[in-house]
Amino acid sequence: MSCHFSKKVGCVDVDFPFAKIHRTAVETADFRLQLFNVGKALFRTHHIGTGGNLFKQRIVNAVLNEQPRSGCGKMERLLDLSSQWAATRVQFGQAIGKFQGTSFKLADMATERRAADLLVRAACQKADEGTMTANDAAMAKLFGSEALGRAADNSVQIFGGMGLMEDLPIERLWREARIERIWDGTSEIQRHIIARSQLRPYET
Repeated sequence: MSCHFSKKVGCVDVDFPFAKIHRTAVETADFRLQLFNVGKALFRTHHIGTGGNLFKQRIVNAVLNEQPRSGCGKMERLLDLSSQWAATRVQFGQAIGKFQGTSFKLADMATERRAADLLVRAACQKADEGTMTANDAAMAKLFGSEALGRAADNSVQIFGGMGLMEDLPIERLWREARIERIWDGTSEIQRHIIARSQLRPYET
């Protein structure tokens, strides 16, 4: 195995090729950690956190940095492209946007994009105030990532066969949307955090 060493991740295999369908501009590598110990000095120096706080910090970072930039931004891009296509693509003598089957999809996309943006803004405001909880972050991550998936799927449906062609950015955004429900805490993990927060006040 040919590898290089990184202080952050340890030994990385650079010979194993990965093929993936999401964010192809981001390099991916396989890595394995053996006898990897993090001392107390490293925790204090780099503010890594301890125990469950490490995961909480990662989710918070995902909401404050990646969700606004990736999720909400992609939803807005998909909505703009789909709206323009629906307004100009003519079938059966009129623009397809005049058919309810298409216009209702646009309405849902616009509503969910706004809702995701407001959830993220609320979480960011609480973070600035030092009052954001794991529940706030989980709600923003869960709704934003799943709304993005629905928006991408609706866009492909609106564009029809052209939505799967590499000539247009729709197919790339559709592929990239899928990973958002997996990394930085899966949707199942986010639901667990939210449900636990709802149940906790009533538990004995």
